[in-house]
Amino acid sequence: MTTGDWIGQNFEPEREAAPSESVSRRPFYFLVFAAVVLLVVVMSVFYIKVIRAGQQAANPGGHTGAEVAESTAEPSTSPLSDDDSELFGTRAELTSLVENPTCSDPSDDAEVFISFAEASENAGESASTTISDALSKVGASCDTEYAIDLRYLLINTDNPSELVEEAEKTSWITPASPAPDDAIEASEFTTPANNIRCIIADDNVSCSIYVYDYPSPDGCEGKTATYHVESIGDVTADCNSELNTSVTLDYDTTIKHNGFACSISKSEGVTCWSEVSGHGFQLRRAADRTF
Repeated sequence: MTTGDWIGQNFEPEREAAPSESVSRRPFYFLVFAAVVLLVVVMSVFYIKVIRAGQQAANPGGHTGAEVAESTAEPSTSPLSDDDSELFGTRAELTSLVENPTCSDPSDDAEVFISFAEASENAGESASTTISDALSKVGASCDTEYAIDLRYLLINTDNPSELVEEAEKTSWITPASPAPDDAIEASEFTTPANNIRCIIADDNVSCSIYVYDYPSPDGCEGKTATYHVESIGDVTADCNSELNTSVTLDYDTTIKHNGFACSISKSEGVTCWSEVSGHGFQLRRAADRTF
């Protein structure tokens, strides 16, 4: 073997070994790359599942810290308007009056009712129920004279209509002279002698007497005299009307209707009155009397 042959034989194995070493490292690089990719994927999943879940738990609304601070700084409700503030204040005054009535100064108490009614009207809210309840409680606590004076101040037509409407009713006033327990419900009658005839209307009771021996009311000489009394107020008399009814009631009978009452007696004649004020009249052939 010559030197050239030996060199040729030793060189060829060296050339064949190089490709074998290069091929054997490719799987290693692939595994390293795959491991890096897997690590990135695992970290991404961990961030999404754990880190972001924790952030959402700490801030369920999904707002940033600045947004949360801004929303916290803002009031949850809008401030009261002037009308609402006025209504709130006057309602408190009315509540205080109702819970602790003095029953001493109708003028001052009327101002409390009027202020509340005006504030309710300005705020566009109905005040009827509140006023009705307040009047009922005041009427139950105070005497009739006070309640009548208060009512007179409240029914002024310059006041809010809801207040006037509720105050005009007399059911909230404690009756000064209620009808007796045995009174029957009726709205008109004539006496057995057919000389005195009475009708109870919505807001008054009136009786006509046809024959009488006492001096006539002014301007009624020789004419039928008719007497009237309203829920609140004094008795009036005139000769401008003659009441008629075909309903005859026996003596010793008492009727009631719409806050008025009348009793029929053979010896005392007919007595009618307002249960609220206690004012009324007594008619019989021999004499008349107002009270």
